[in-house]
Amino acid sequence: MADEILIKNGLLVSPFFIKKADVLIADGVIYDVGERLSHRGAEVIDAHDCYVLPAFANTHTHLAMSLLRGVGEGLRLHEWLEQKIWPMEAKLTEDDVFYGALLGIAELIRGGSTVFNDMYLSNVMDAIGRATQRARINAVLSIGLWNGLENGLDITRDFVERWKEDRFVKPAVACHAPYTCDEELIKRSKRLAQQFNLLYHIHVSETLREVFGVLKEKGKRPFIYLNDLGVLDEKTVIAHAVFVSKQEILLAGKYGVVISHNPTSNLKLAGGGISPVLEFMEAGAQVTLGTDGQASNNGLNMIEAMKLAALLQKHYYWDATVPQPKDVFKMATYNGWKALGFNAGGLKQGEQAEVVVVRRVPNLYPSHDHYANVVYSMNAANVLHVISKGQFVLRDGNIVSFDEREVAQEVEERGRKLAT
Repeated sequence: MADEILIKNGLLVSPFFIKKADVLIADGVIYDVGERLSHRGAEVIDAHDCYVLPAFANTHTHLAMSLLRGVGEGLRLHEWLEQKIWPMEAKLTEDDVFYGALLGIAELIRGGSTVFNDMYLSNVMDAIGRATQRARINAVLSIGLWNGLENGLDITRDFVERWKEDRFVKPAVACHAPYTCDEELIKRSKRLAQQFNLLYHIHVSETLREVFGVLKEKGKRPFIYLNDLGVLDEKTVIAHAVFVSKQEILLAGKYGVVISHNPTSNLKLAGGGISPVLEFMEAGAQVTLGTDGQASNNGLNMIEAMKLAALLQKHYYWDATVPQPKDVFKMATYNGWKALGFNAGGLKQGEQAEVVVVRRVPNLYPSHDHYANVVYSMNAANVLHVISKGQFVLRDGNIVSFDEREVAQEVEERGRKLAT
């Protein structure tokens, strides 16, 4: 595999510009962006009739839940978790999770994503790290702490120490949610994240049951409760944030909190609400997009997440003028990369080389509005090449770092055993 890649003749679609230009990738970064570039020894990719995009950043998921795709369909969220998901997760082995994570990564790559923010079980998180290394993409990984996990903070600290120097994995700290973690665990886990200067990941205000439970027990709404515990800042990633008050939105903006909007899973689990992401943006929060896990989505399709996010806001606000496709595209790319601590997502010189080449077949013509084409018309079948850290992970539509067919067959067998 060549150390240098020159993408020629493509139409670059960035959250900051649209232009016809070449992209030279060298030593894992975007070395140059310009017209008629050339470089001796670089592998040349002809991107004529293609979009060249920054890769998508999935800011909230549970990748190994590919093993549980389709389980417990038709149940309400808490019934689904308590009756189906948690009992099956208790059976998971590291090998199960390794293959489940690889299958999830194949799905991410095929949809143009090269970074994901994952929270999962303490005894299998290393397996997701190994899968990330095998696939050669980027991940932010954290153990989901909860009140029943004995020595959870020590386990998390050990996990951080093991992975803090890894090339592909950034460790983080996570609490599952305010209703599964007591005050002391939330405060101590946030202090641990601050000690190592890590991201902090937590589910918040996903359902009315959760919101009213916290309100009844603590006398405060979830965002206010977490702020009083010192959790809200620019390194906290809050997943969902559906049922929120004006005061909570303003708090999120004041502290630059990262909001990971997960429109597909919120709709599928019938929570009954739509996250007011436009108000979060106006308040100053960092709004990004995620898919959640494959058991609650049932996929990892960030292209679908963009379209649903845009349509839901139009529906929620009764306003066809919002949001602009460019803004939704920015949520899925630059905002996500920035929130997760990477210099990527803008197709700019000097950024980490996270690039997607997309075939402009009939669904991406004509050229009236390229941002609208990407957000509303594109699909995963359009993705031709994916480059992560300056190397191909998808080439001519084929995963290059592992055999996805073998992985799919392995997951099929393991998933069947888990269900018995």
